Amino acid sequence: MRSTILFLLAATLAGPASAATTVDTTRPLRAGGTLHVSLVAGTVRVTAWDREDVHVAGTAGSDVREVKVTGGPDDVSVKVELKDERSNLDDADANLEIRVPRRAGVEISGVSAGLSVTDVAGDVKVNTVSGRVRLGGPLQRVKVASVSGGVDVTGSAPLDDLAIDTVSGDARCDVALTKDARVRIHTLSGAATLLLPAGTAAAWDVATFSGDIRNGFGPKAERKSSFLPGAKLSFETGAATARVEVATFSGNVDLRTR
Repeated sequence: MRSTILFLLAATLAGPASAATTVDTTRPLRAGGTLHVSLVAGTVRVTAWDREDVHVAGTAGSDVREVKVTGGPDDVSVKVELKDERSNLDDADANLEIRVPRRAGVEISGVSAGLSVTDVAGDVKVNTVSGRVRLGGPLQRVKVASVSGGVDVTGSAPLDDLAIDTVSGDARCDVALTKDARVRIHTLSGAATLLLPAGTAAAWDVATFSGDIRNGFGPKAERKSSFLPGAKLSFETGAATARVEVATFSGNVDLRTR
């Protein structure tokens, strides 16, 4: 009896036979190189540092076969490989902390994953279905595509190019623009909020089919048709060389100064 009790106690303390996958590895990546990340579920937090290396650390669920880290020094790939593509998302998640060179490019593809990139000055490209995307720092060129996940972009330096496409996810951007910057924000039902410095010089094209437009930079929106609910705006501020385009179907548009 005593040996049986000890066996059951040991099994309980040991936990399930299918343990979580862990990763803690470093690969070389030059300052202008690119990090590629692919996963189904979980979280990815990418932060810049002043080293020419990528460091990947984290854990993954029991349905993950491997967090595969390959490549360098021009490109590094981080891929979360599942044991079975039909795995339950709760067991197929990976929670990763990744450090990259400050001027590296970052490309992330996820399904139901929360994704964040902080302090990176290289190009950032993100594709997701339902995970929320948070980007911040000295961003230069940003491209985000999302279905239902919200998108938050906060720039600490003027950016050159910003492109966001969502279906139902909201987009909120607090940025400044370079002289010839291009901004394109398109949503279906998601709201679009854009905050820019009060003196921003740009040519603006803003339209919505059934949403409302609030403009803190000048004229009020006009109805596109006496028979349809849509509204549009086309105007310029300052010596306009930058271009800003915002379009939604039913989402509201809010243009604000800061």
